[in-house]
Amino acid sequence: MSVEISIVTATLNRREMLSRAIASAMAQGLDGVEHIVIDGASTDGTLELLAGFPHLRVVSEPDRNLYEGWNKGIRRATGTLICILNSDDELPDGAFDIVRGLLRGAPAVDMVSGAVEIMRNGGPPAGTIRVLDHPAMIALREQDIGPGVPLTNGRFLSRQLLDRVGPFDERYSAISDRQFFLRAQLARRSHVTTDKPLYRYHIHDQSLTLNDQAPSLAHARQCLAAARDGMAEAEDPALRAAYRRWHAWASFYLAGLEARSGQAGQSLGTVAAATGRDPLWPFRLPPMLARHINERAARLGRLVA
Repeated sequence: MSVEISIVTATLNRREMLSRAIASAMAQGLDGVEHIVIDGASTDGTLELLAGFPHLRVVSEPDRNLYEGWNKGIRRATGTLICILNSDDELPDGAFDIVRGLLRGAPAVDMVSGAVEIMRNGGPPAGTIRVLDHPAMIALREQDIGPGVPLTNGRFLSRQLLDRVGPFDERYSAISDRQFFLRAQLARRSHVTTDKPLYRYHIHDQSLTLNDQAPSLAHARQCLAAARDGMAEAEDPALRAAYRRWHAWASFYLAGLEARSGQAGQSLGTVAAATGRDPLWPFRLPPMLARHINERAARLGRLVA
């Protein structure tokens, strides 16, 4: 049987959470599905856990970061669509059935996107679920990538799109998915969407993607670095312009965080450096700020449990 969906999971020392992710994938059914797990040389018994699931394709070796793990798995994937399942998250029941139903109406697509659920693992209110299902966010806009929420794992990606857009940039350990979707958003692509949830994130203290306790400065600095590098490296004028807009937002956001954290000198330096790279960056901000303020409720999602 040909593989319809390849699941790629990159993990490092997440044994307990990983078992939940694997179980949620198995609950989708194994027909036409392969699950590739890229382990970054875990030392917590992860390999012993994985050995109990003979259907998994497992690679265990050190890697640079999460995105190198994703790239390794994607290179090995043979499915028509690729689903990236984080080791600390899960797939909602019936997610693959929804995707297959969408594919019956549009068999040759580059991306299938849906809503995402967010669950808090511990602390009040434990078990609370929010759903992000704003139709325009699911459809993927530029504003959802820099200042917004890209709904990364709620998107199933075709091999053709991945080959056209290129791999995740391993230089950035926390935000390469945003940079990838900036490129994908500008690529010519066929896209089908649904307002039904295709993914469930879990918030916890060790989460790389959703973490109430994680410092924001490092994340903001990586966003600015990716935008700065993109401005210098992009050959396509439309992509270079998109990087300029991201650079304007990232400079504004980082300078604000630095000022609020008592780093006034660094904040002024961020502003000066941004002006040196793009003197017009403050004039690019107003439309982004207006959209950001107007869509705050959509980014927070709606409470369902």
